[in-house]
Parts: sequence; structure tokens; C-alpha cells
Amino acid sequence: MADLRRYHPKIVVVMLGANDMQSFSIGNGRYLSFSMTARTWWQAYAARVALVMEEATSARRPLNVGRVAADGGLLDCPAGFPEKLNRVFLAEHVRTRA
Repeated sequence: MADLRRYHPKIVVVMLGANDMQSFSIGNGRYLSFSMTARTWWQAYAARVALVMEEATSARRPLNVGRVAADGGLLDCPAGFPEKLNRVFLAEHVRTRA
């Protein structure tokens, strides 16, 4: 996000979701494993989406939140994954009015 402060772009495009079905670090050598039913993973993922959107909209920059096809067209995608992504992105979009 330092690049946003350094270069002051007029438009910020954020693309999320394409390869997000994976474990990620939560610090101190700990990881959250991806699971469609892991509430803690989805909460942590939503928090990360929130951080990205807050930073991208911090200077009232236009924001386009993109994601991969949400019609179930993802290869090797668990049933319901695109819909869950949409819910996370929509909640943050509404919250930040991006």
C-alpha cells in the first residue's frame, strides 16, 4: 500500500478472488487453512478485504472491486465459493461505499 501513498494514483483497481482458496499466514508462524466451512478463515479473509478497500479508498479514489467469474465458472472451485466471495466483497463495498 506504500505505492498508493508514493504515487497518488487517480484510480485504483483491486482484483480479488482468483486464487484465494488457500491457507494464509496470520503471524507468529501460524496459518489459517482454507475451508468452505471454516468461519475463522472467512472472518480473517473479510478483514483482509476490508484493509485493502480501506487503503484503496482512503483518499477518495475511485475503486473497482473485481473478482473472478461468479457464476460457478471457476475451475476446481468448491460449490458456493463464488457466492461466498460475492457476499464478502458486497459487504465491504457497502461498508466503504466504494
